[in-house]
Amino acid sequence: MIMFSKFLSNIFLCLSFIVIVLFTLVLSAKKPDKKCTMPRGRSCTALTPDEMRDKDLGSYFKYPCAGIGCNFYRPYCRLCTKDPSKVNKPYVECPSCVADAEKSLNETTEGFECYMPRSRSCTSLVPSMTKALGLGMYYQYPCRGNGCHYMEPYCRLCVVDRMRNAAPYPKCPDCVL
Repeated sequence: MIMFSKFLSNIFLCLSFIVIVLFTLVLSAKKPDKKCTMPRGRSCTALTPDEMRDKDLGSYFKYPCAGIGCNFYRPYCRLCTKDPSKVNKPYVECPSCVADAEKSLNETTEGFECYMPRSRSCTSLVPSMTKALGLGMYYQYPCRGNGCHYMEPYCRLCVVDRMRNAAPYPKCPDCVL
């Protein structure tokens, strides 16, 4: 009986050690930087237009935000420079997560305009009568110009097939059926 209780206590001690090690590893794991993921669903970094990215500028969440670059699209979005040696503006340097987030955005942008916003995508909201006319809809933010603000401020009306409809809307992305 004594041998059996010693055996159980050794097993319990080993399991306790394993649990403590795993718990420490989980807690020490690198968490994503909230500056590049906030606000949820429509982060400042994800909303940075391509024109700004091409000029080596990015944006991140900062609340409260005061100073140069603040209030970029939203009161809590701050414009920043990814490479201070290339940009002659007095913007603050972007946190490292901006470049990481943009890399992952570039890898996953294939067809994202057909699945955004996540709750009810613009593409899924197209009425059957609109589809019958050869028109579709996709997500674009910010949206300006012909076809914008159809049903939602970030949904753009588009032409699926120019042979069926010559409306002055842009051509739909390939993911719009």
